[in-house]
Amino acid sequence: MRSIWLAAALAVGLTVGRVVVSHAQSPQAAEGISSTDLVKEIHLIRAFLEASHKDNARLEVLLNRYRLQHDTVASISDRLEYIRDELATVDNDIAAASTKAGDFQVSSNAVSSTDAEVKPQLESQLNDSQAVLQDLKSRQTRLLAQQSRLSSALNTEQNRVRVLEDALDAIAPTR
Repeated sequence: MRSIWLAAALAVGLTVGRVVVSHAQSPQAAEGISSTDLVKEIHLIRAFLEASHKDNARLEVLLNRYRLQHDTVASISDRLEYIRDELATVDNDIAAASTKAGDFQVSSNAVSSTDAEVKPQLESQLNDSQAVLQDLKSRQTRLLAQQSRLSSALNTEQNRVRVLEDALDAIAPTR
């Protein structure tokens, strides 16, 4: 933006300078540049400045949108990473709970039905471990659904970033 304003100021300065130098050198040379030519050139410079101002304003808006979109992508990525970590933890917990429930099942089957004290305790522990396992599987299902939604949202937001990048490249391809 600064370079555009400098270029415009330089163009105005050169034009005014040319008129002043021409006028100072000889009155006949100054007559070669009419006031209408000077007005036309000033109008062209003004049009250039207005157009560059509009482009700079649009570029600034796009840059702000790009930053916000990039922050959104980063936020979704962080949440997705957290969900994946939670899923790994739940998967490990499910494996441990399954092993524990299997051990209780084997112990319960091994105890004779005549052992009245141990059998109910083992069955209670088996039921508790199966309930924990069921809760873990429900949590796993919720986390998988959340992971799917976040993955979809991440893809959508990344596509929006690409669209903004294309728009920025179209306005300022070599900045």
